[in-house]
Amino acid sequence: MAGTSVEAVDAVDWSRFRTGLPEHHPVKEVPRALRRLVRQGPAATDEDCHPLYSCLFAPGGGLPSAAAAALPFLTALASDPANGARITLVELLGALNAAAREAGEPGPHGAWREEWRRQGGTITALLADPAPSVRRAAIPLAEDDALLERWHAETDPAVRLPLLLALGTRAATTAGAPGTGSPGGRDRFAGAVEAVLSRVLRDDEPVMKAAAVIARASLDRDAPLRYADLLLDVLADPAVRPRFEQVWWLPDGEIPFTRDDVAACVSGLLDHVPAAALSFVTRLAEAAERTEDDGLRRVVLDEAWRHLVLRRSAAPTVLPLAARLLDCADDCVRLKAAHLLAMLVPDSGPYADRLAALLDDPGTDDISWIEGTVGDFARWALVRLGDPRGLPGLVESLWAPYREQYGCSWVAGDPRRPEMHDVLAPLREHADVLLPALLEEVRQDHERHGDHGQIMGTLLHVAEKWGPDALPALPVVLPLLKDARYSLRVVDVLLAMGPGAASTAPAVREAVVLDHPGNHDKIAWAAWRIAGGVTTAPPCGAWARRCTTSGRRPADRSSSCPTSAPPPRRTPDGCVSSWRTPSTGRRRRRSPCGGSPATRGPPWRCWRRSSCASPAATTATAT
Repeated sequence: MAGTSVEAVDAVDWSRFRTGLPEHHPVKEVPRALRRLVRQGPAATDEDCHPLYSCLFAPGGGLPSAAAAALPFLTALASDPANGARITLVELLGALNAAAREAGEPGPHGAWREEWRRQGGTITALLADPAPSVRRAAIPLAEDDALLERWHAETDPAVRLPLLLALGTRAATTAGAPGTGSPGGRDRFAGAVEAVLSRVLRDDEPVMKAAAVIARASLDRDAPLRYADLLLDVLADPAVRPRFEQVWWLPDGEIPFTRDDVAACVSGLLDHVPAAALSFVTRLAEAAERTEDDGLRRVVLDEAWRHLVLRRSAAPTVLPLAARLLDCADDCVRLKAAHLLAMLVPDSGPYADRLAALLDDPGTDDISWIEGTVGDFARWALVRLGDPRGLPGLVESLWAPYREQYGCSWVAGDPRRPEMHDVLAPLREHADVLLPALLEEVRQDHERHGDHGQIMGTLLHVAEKWGPDALPALPVVLPLLKDARYSLRVVDVLLAMGPGAASTAPAVREAVVLDHPGNHDKIAWAAWRIAGGVTTAPPCGAWARRCTTSGRRPADRSSSCPTSAPPPRRTPDGCVSSWRTPSTGRRRRRSPCGGSPATRGPPWRCWRRSSCASPAATTATAT
């Protein structure tokens, strides 16, 4: 075919052009990719087009000069029925033209626009290609009138539906661009689209009617509110459900959209009227119950979760809706219902017995791949309710994804189980039940890996929150004082344990830390404090020297020492910033220049700011 020979590609002086990233993709890659596409012919694949995507787009938007030079070859290859990568090439043409449009007028894209006009006839002809997939992919390339003309000629429903959606979007875009074309032309096009949508809503098949409502929403966002009954009938009809996957394709889609996908999209179109949107979800749930449609139930729970995230006021509506689905036969439905009840604590308290009945439910979500089982979410719900029936097996359930290495990725906003320490930290009153299980998991993890892993960090976090109730963990955490990765965290844990950990003071004095004065000072203070230093003077040594250099006498230590001595407040870089005295609560600020403090106070308030002036001079923790 003319323009697609290797000779034609080689006839161009490509050295005159640049790619989007010439330092990574020199311009010679463009003719190389074009030659490969020509030679491959029917064997050409999507991967053969990948170098063109790398070369023909500029970082930050716009097109490099090589794009205009390649356009005639791309158009000819996309129009060649014998080429195996036609669909990808048509999509590439659309992406390039969209980038040029977004770059605005005029500028360096004049050559592209001029070449696009020259190729206009060939590009428009793609809308009438014998292959429906090519016609569908070419929809974004067409001008307004060409789209409208193609709508009246098209007979394939899988092409008519994306055409209809594109007409609605294009009419809305045209109406919002007063600088484009003549006002009469814009009004004429918008009026023609309105007439098309009206005919479809009156005479076409149910799925096309739903598409017409979505298309009209581009012009009038209240249209879905007026056609809510029609949308409910179409979405809830079991006989219509398979038709969605037959005809609901988009130009750049590799697979069709399902009825469930469309239902979620329709629900989102009502968000500007929250009461109506929530009412639509409720009516959709009632329709799903009548037809026992598990797919629609899943959509209902997803949308209920979304509304709950956006507006807590949706809770009274969402709670009974989720509770009704706890006994559904579908695993995914039960899991999402249990998750919603966990989120709706304490209002979900009346359903505690039904949640307890699900503790051994092994059902999983094989649709949206939410991690965990129905029993896991039911257990979490009970724990949040303060129900002790959720405690047995809680630690094992929370650690299972890490122990078995089957943790799933997740998307922000999607339902997921919380982090292990977030669940356990508030459960101090149940330490007698939970701590043995946590210690057992720590032991097993150490046996498997020969070192301490993530669960040790969880244990230290939880033990610090539990304080004296975590004393049975002492034999496990105390040896970590010899490990610079954990020693400072262990010191915090021992401080939180209070007098019960007084016997560990000698071990704290010998703790291994990174060699920095701040670390050694903390160890000295912590050992004194753990040993019961509430009525005795703090230790001498380094602190005394620091006090002396700031003009304070070591003899002043005991007279100014508070009866309770927590460590000083620190800035994010680890420097001392202020001290709140226990007796008055006054905040005593350090001098920003590192000089002597303006008021008297505990001797450790004499730490000099200058000692933290360097980024390296901070309280160091091993990583």
